[in-house]
Amino acid sequence: MSDPRIGFIGLGNVGGQLAGNLLRHGIELTVRDLDP
Repeated sequence: MSDPRIGFIGLGNVGGQLAGNLLRHGIELTVRDLDP
């Protein structure tokens, strides 16, 4: 089974927390935000 592909569009308060948690657990992410 291959690793899942996870992406976030727009981080905001909730998305930023979710993305940070996934990164801390070694999950590779693709992230796009309107205001980098």
